[in-house]
Amino acid sequence: MIVDFGGKQVPYPGISTGNVYADVVENRSWLKARLKENISSLFLNSDVVPYTIQGIQMIEAKMREIFVQAGIQGIIAPVETDTDKTRSDLGDYQYKINLPDTIDEIPTNDRNNRVLPNVTFSCRLRGAINEVDIDGELT
Repeated sequence: MIVDFGGKQVPYPGISTGNVYADVVENRSWLKARLKENISSLFLNSDVVPYTIQGIQMIEAKMREIFVQAGIQGIIAPVETDTDKTRSDLGDYQYKINLPDTIDEIPTNDRNNRVLPNVTFSCRLRGAINEVDIDGELT
């Protein structure tokens, strides 16, 4: 539903038909698109991405570029507490990237097919406050 709020037409409460807030949908799409673009640019602009630790680090660096950019743009939550640090690789924003540590742990079939498996990440979106519940006492 679109409502007039302070002279602006805004969606309220900003929830998609999938019962997810619109900013979450938009931020997920942004992250997915930018990760694909950045990894694709690595392959397009490199003679080769070697199947070595160096090659894995090249992929990791391209992923980190996007997560840092997402942090700067306010998509990913910053690290503010000690608990937040547990959700962060580098201590800046709340994201972690998991990649194979060694080439030997990658199945031979994947290496032969030139597939890098088990690349995962987790991140905490910044989110937003939509409502405030305030209690007080008047005397």
